Amino acid sequence: MLLTPEDNHMTSPFTISCDHVLLPDGSVQPATLTVDKGKIQTITPGIHSPSEHLSDQLLTPAFINAHTHLAMACFRGIDVNTSTKNNMIEDLFYHVESHLMPEDVAAFATLGAFESLLNGVGLVWDHYYFGHHLTKAISSTGLCAVVAPTLQDISGPGVVQLEQQLQATLDLNSTHWNTQGIWSSIGPHATDTVSDDLWHSIANLAQTHNLPIHSHVAQSIEEFERSITLHNMSPITRLHSLGVLDSAPHILLVHAIFTSKDDMNLLSPNIHTLGYCPFSQLIFALPAHVHRWQEHQLQWIVATDAAASNDSMNLQKEMRFISGLRTLPATHSRAYNQFYHSSSLRDAKLTQHTRQASHQSLAKFSDPDFLLSRVFQRPGMMHPQFEAGVIKEGALANLIAWDLNHPTMWPPSLPKRAVAMNDSSQAIANVMTLGKWRGTHHNYHQSILASDLYKDTLQEANSRLTSLLQRAGI
Repeated sequence: MLLTPEDNHMTSPFTISCDHVLLPDGSVQPATLTVDKGKIQTITPGIHSPSEHLSDQLLTPAFINAHTHLAMACFRGIDVNTSTKNNMIEDLFYHVESHLMPEDVAAFATLGAFESLLNGVGLVWDHYYFGHHLTKAISSTGLCAVVAPTLQDISGPGVVQLEQQLQATLDLNSTHWNTQGIWSSIGPHATDTVSDDLWHSIANLAQTHNLPIHSHVAQSIEEFERSITLHNMSPITRLHSLGVLDSAPHILLVHAIFTSKDDMNLLSPNIHTLGYCPFSQLIFALPAHVHRWQEHQLQWIVATDAAASNDSMNLQKEMRFISGLRTLPATHSRAYNQFYHSSSLRDAKLTQHTRQASHQSLAKFSDPDFLLSRVFQRPGMMHPQFEAGVIKEGALANLIAWDLNHPTMWPPSLPKRAVAMNDSSQAIANVMTLGKWRGTHHNYHQSILASDLYKDTLQEANSRLTSLLQRAGI
């Protein structure tokens, strides 16, 4: 059922009806969709003589994973525990990545794309090296992507690739790739690996070509320290001083762990989105303070980052983590610390009061509509050339059909909560990208894993990983 890139878009319209369709207003209603050339053309309430009727299923947008490094799934084959004490990115990732060949990236990224599809992801924002090979690999699976070839000119494995990566960024901004579900983004790695001159060039490219910027910002203590030491300002303040923050139609700033109140006051919810990758941040640094992001009314998305650090490309897991943040302030409260020392009923009640207060003030964090907006609507509007993450006219026909009879979706009375909170990837009956189903209905996972492309890539990736680790001395 996997398609070649040339077959990735529809040439004639067809219709799908479903008794349970998640509509833009948050309601779940019967509806009929007309799909043509990879997009949703019309939505009509009710069931109307469809080409295909999905009974006992829920139709939602496909997930958008707005910060990934698909090829880094290979790092799950390396024990990262010894590298998490300090800077895992520089101590481990850079070392291995300096030995990567473009064909390695292609094989590893293909497996990462398959894993994404199996978890209901229809679109990724990927950021990595060897942009041309990365793009062809992702496209071969049918997964849609906004590809940001990694740009570095101060340090990191990408320094020697800078000119090729800049050219790949421009080459991907074409109708040829857009019709195959691939769009371009400008991908500076981070503020400590990109010079002022390159930042100015990036700002000019963003303005000239109307492309978004996708970058790590304030992700480590080392990055923050270098910014203060070399520029006497924080990473985000430096981008503001260089004119970068106002240069692009949209800017995705990922991690933002060391971001102050003054930094947040420089950001606009209209053009800036912060990227939150909970489980990844738990491992390579510490989770960003998203409560404060909310207080500043900033926009943010949920992503997985690389499977290298969180061991999964499952966005449902990340959303469950966010829901748990609702009561976490009580755990680290003064009242709970006092109770530890006093064992008194008074301090126990103060702890419970703290819990109730945070539970109320952070009620949004467990609201299914709020959680799903982090992986549907917001990431689906960050690129000026398309809209995704919503079932509406003109949006990409990237959809998930969920089996409501699957035990992980039962009972089906609160379907949005099931999608946001359950570990229900096995309930996926099929995934559509660009108007094409990517597997066999009701045998979705096995049909993907049985494909020749998956089996051939798995064999190649295993061999390439062995060789890579030998070259890296691991």
